[in-house]
Order: sequence, then structure tokens, then C-alpha cells
Amino acid sequence: MPVALILTVLCYLENNCNLICKYGSQIAVDDSAAPIHDARENVIGAILVFRDVTNERQLQQELTHQATHDTLTGLVNRYEFELRMESALMFARNEQRTHAVAFLDLDQ
Repeated sequence: MPVALILTVLCYLENNCNLICKYGSQIAVDDSAAPIHDARENVIGAILVFRDVTNERQLQQELTHQATHDTLTGLVNRYEFELRMESALMFARNEQRTHAVAFLDLDQ
């Protein structure tokens, strides 16, 4: 976002932004920016706020994995399989491609 815009309105960066540290490590952050005004409402600067949300994002990824995968096998569960199948079918239709599915019933 251009600095001029940040200096006039409250704004936020896109979701899932990371700060990249000097030696390459990354920190997941939530952020906001707002202008600083003097008594005459002239913009004299800006304030940027970053909050480390690394733990929250890691926990969210773990919960998402638990919700979409079987705990015993680590394979995607039925609901996630159906979502991925629908996505593959839509892609095949839109791109005029074909897909194949092999189904093995291991319970028998």
C-alpha cells in the first residue's frame, strides 16, 4: 500500500503476512497503520503496529489438519476427499481435461 494512502486513512496489510528477519527467519504478524495528525489536522507521520501471531497461525493450521484428516491413518477424511474430488471435477470441466480415480476397499 502506498505511503501516501497510509498517511491519510487507517489501513491493514493482507492476511497471513510475515515479517522477514535479517537472517531469513519469518514472524507471522497481524498489523495496522494509521496517520498521526497535528492540532490543525495536518498529517505529520504514521504509526505502524505489528502483533506476533506465529503461535495462533500454527495452532490454526493444526486444527485445520485435524478437521480434514483421519487421526489414525493421516489420510484425508471423507468430507475433505469429497471437497477435493469436487474441485478436481470442476477443474477438469473448466480445462477440458480428464482425471481418474482408483478406489480400494481395504476393509474387505
